[in-house]
Amino acid sequence: MVMASPGRGYSPSITDLISLDYPEEAKSSPGGGRVAFRVRTTNWRDNRYEHLLYVHDLGSGERTQITRTGDVVQVEWMGDDSLLVLWDRGGKPQVWLFEGLAGEPQQLTDVETGVEAFKPSAKGVLYSAEHPEKGKRRHVRDIYGNVAHFEAEDSASTLWYVSVPRLKEYNVKAKGLTGKRRRRLPSPSWKCPGFSGRR
Repeated sequence: MVMASPGRGYSPSITDLISLDYPEEAKSSPGGGRVAFRVRTTNWRDNRYEHLLYVHDLGSGERTQITRTGDVVQVEWMGDDSLLVLWDRGGKPQVWLFEGLAGEPQQLTDVETGVEAFKPSAKGVLYSAEHPEKGKRRHVRDIYGNVAHFEAEDSASTLWYVSVPRLKEYNVKAKGLTGKRRRRLPSPSWKCPGFSGRR
């Protein structure tokens, strides 16, 4: 690859190369009119790479930046006008929905250990996450050494499903509710029975 040089005899430095934005993981919308892609950027302050999300409209040639902060881990289309994004905003990665590719996104998951991966399914999202108890057992082992326990699937992840329509209905009903009244509402997500995955 030949790089354009700003001056005669110029050689790019390591810093120049590290600073280059690099496109990754392009995905076409179901109708083929748009392409979503991640761009790897360099976060010098935190000394790490991050990924921002863009959408390119093939008809107009317009490119729209969807995220400006955090690290986009995974992208999936949900129809031609909405994107599901596994997005780390400084805590643990969660699944977010960008409807209409504009405005504020809606958070679909709130998993203590973070979401590992997801797939759109019907009107919702299937996602896998480490069970919180596994992290607690690891913390115990870190402090006290190996601890014996009797579970067939200690290393298993758990598969969950969240219904987007039910989540929206839940959010409307939960608005203004606190404590026990909020906890009595049916959850918009549930664990898929009979599934365990090894890593």
